[in-house]
Amino acid sequence: MMEAGAIWKLEETTGCANQDCENHTHPIAFHRRKYRKRGQPASGRGHYFECKSCGRKTLVSDSHGL
Repeated sequence: MMEAGAIWKLEETTGCANQDCENHTHPIAFHRRKYRKRGQPASGRGHYFECKSCGRKTLVSDSHGL
């Protein structure tokens, strides 16, 4: 885990947006096996990740090598 006071990257705090999903509290960066990378938006910035549990897609717009 990160040290207190560290700057968190967006993907370290972003998980499944479905509040009823078991992966809702599991950030993509720390639980990669629970998500699939599913392409990029037309802007080319960021990546879509699909939750393997419920199928909902989440856009991480500030990609840092995921």
